[in-house]
Amino acid sequence: MSFGPITLFDKSALQSLNLDESVWFDNFYRPVISSLFFVETLADLSKEVEAGRTPEQVVGNIAAKTPETGSVVSVDHGHLRIADLDGYPIEMNQRPHVARGLRFEVDGRDGAFFDNAPEMVAFARWQRGDFLGVERDFARQWRTALSTMDLTSFYPIVRSLGGGKAKLRDLAEARAIAAEMVHGNGRRYTTLKVAFDMLAIPPELRPRILKRWKEAGGPSLDEFAPYAAYNLLVDLFF
Repeated sequence: MSFGPITLFDKSALQSLNLDESVWFDNFYRPVISSLFFVETLADLSKEVEAGRTPEQVVGNIAAKTPETGSVVSVDHGHLRIADLDGYPIEMNQRPHVARGLRFEVDGRDGAFFDNAPEMVAFARWQRGDFLGVERDFARQWRTALSTMDLTSFYPIVRSLGGGKAKLRDLAEARAIAAEMVHGNGRRYTTLKVAFDMLAIPPELRPRILKRWKEAGGPSLDEFAPYAAYNLLVDLFF
């Protein structure tokens, strides 16, 4: 396993490499596979491709070049932000969060064993051209969701947080305004409710999170749940 720099990559980057290059990439870096990479690769099953190739061949080619030896699959950010809001702090120290760890003790020493991530098991199947029906259905749903996304629905939400400025000079100003909205001075409760909606927090968890927030004295979101606040910052900036 490589001890090289931790590297988050996307599907386009991997497609630019041939098979040999992808092996060297796996050798010299510690690749982090995000859940979005898994979803984007799967979505290609429902994509129109150039003549002479099938969607299954395209996905199989990407799966074949996906780093296996030194890579780790990061926990989906959606699960992490829910945990953060629910009172389980998420470390933000530029290291991936890995699931399915089994802790054990041998001769008084603690250890942990990580089984193969479900994503990597699926990639191994895709290399052989083996796809499940549920995966094909998900691929179609994902592409449909992307094609029907309505960003205008977020405008009223942004205005409710004081982000209704008509024009922005540059990206730095956009980020500063997004950070100000996340901090939520004077409208912290509104900010928390916006986070619930924009971050798709399950309705059944919201009362418990709200209760914890009130018991903490109603702090700003970036103090209450820093990881979830960062997620909201990214969305508002976008």
